[in-house]
Amino acid sequence: MDNRKSIYAIAAAMAVAAMVAFGAAASAQVAPGTAVGSLKIEAASGPAIDLGSHGKPYVLAFFVPGRDKDAAQLAAISKLLKKKELAKFDFIMATRGANDAEKKRARDFLSSGKYGARLAFDTQSHAAKKLGVSQFPAIIIVDASGAARTTLMSSVTEKMRKRSFEDFLKAVSAGATIPYIDLLPRGSGSEQSAALIGKPAPAFSLKDLSGKNHKLSDYKGRNLILIFWSPSCGHCMAEMPKIQSFLAANSARYNLKILGVTRDSGDNSKKDAQKAVKEKMVTYPNLMDPASAVMTDYGVKYVPSVFFINEKGVIVEHLSGAAAQFNEVYHSIFADPGRLGGKSAARGAKGAAG
Repeated sequence: MDNRKSIYAIAAAMAVAAMVAFGAAASAQVAPGTAVGSLKIEAASGPAIDLGSHGKPYVLAFFVPGRDKDAAQLAAISKLLKKKELAKFDFIMATRGANDAEKKRARDFLSSGKYGARLAFDTQSHAAKKLGVSQFPAIIIVDASGAARTTLMSSVTEKMRKRSFEDFLKAVSAGATIPYIDLLPRGSGSEQSAALIGKPAPAFSLKDLSGKNHKLSDYKGRNLILIFWSPSCGHCMAEMPKIQSFLAANSARYNLKILGVTRDSGDNSKKDAQKAVKEKMVTYPNLMDPASAVMTDYGVKYVPSVFFINEKGVIVEHLSGAAAQFNEVYHSIFADPGRLGGKSAARGAKGAAG
């Protein structure tokens, strides 16, 4: 086995061992805005690093030495932090370092890449477990107060949605809020639906479960959440009460209407939909989509699939699957001026507050 193959084999073994160790007792992933808390890790040189009271904003990257994927992301971070406007950020690279051999590989890796980072060892995986690390690399931005400002990310070279990792750094530097929605990667298979963002929503005319006809144009002048779902979808059923509660609490504030759309495949599909709506005590209209024609127009492959449509009838965002932090995600879409946080939303919020 040549030297390069040997390095790859060692890196792969380390990655597997670390993922097993981290996954065995990992907490739920740390949420943006949450304090990291007192969490010390061993520094390769100097005193231990307290991630909760570092005193400066920093980028923390958990990595496996010797892997090209990790090296590429770490190099990209290092390049960004050399920019004058981002000079206030420290860069901490953490790896397991469970023994002397692992620590040596990490030191060699760090020196070979000229990353300009501080190396740290999470020997018992305490930090990784507490922050919810489950894959590598795992990268997070923490502000000067010790609060996480992003979710854990595996890439800084690709945009999550509308914003880049550099945009996130600039926002944290300026003390600005990062819309929670921009921290969520798009679901696989959602490309066709995501391609509709910024375009007029495809028109439709469908009957609800009571036989009343609804046209998309009926909702012009209102912000609209359009949800494609199925009674047989467990995630859909779990989301319905959350969506109903969101509507009840925010219809006036956000000038909001909600429509559900489910496939009409004949047989008992309508009865199944009626049963689900009754069970979940949903009051917003749910429409039947014969032959899945509207689902096709919206590029829906999996449910739940949620479209956010502004008052002008333009799609401004799309979610595929259930939102882990439902309220944070949905409110961030309505707060963001680039999505539904326009003048009418602000007027609605002011009216609701007054």
